[in-house]
Amino acid sequence: MQAIQDGNFAEAYYHWRPLADAGDSESQYNIGWMYANGLGLNVNVAQAIVWWKKAAQHGHAPAKFAIGLAYLNGDGVKKDEQKAIDWMLSTASSN
Repeated sequence: MQAIQDGNFAEAYYHWRPLADAGDSESQYNIGWMYANGLGLNVNVAQAIVWWKKAAQHGHAPAKFAIGLAYLNGDGVKKDEQKAIDWMLSTASSN
């Protein structure tokens, strides 16, 4: 997180990507935010959702909420209020 706070996005990605590939949900979530916000990567909300879904499979509540927001706003996915609600409600059953 220090690398992100310092604006060193390449270093953050360098550290998070192997962890994310190994199944670390927090790293998967963070890489999703890098894609969603263009932090050292091209903005690609669809790719962010791919990473958030990986994190969500591990019960990561903030990732589920981020997916819900994407569906609510139609960012990177087709707008779908019911899916948004479903994803957001699923955060209640997360670890």
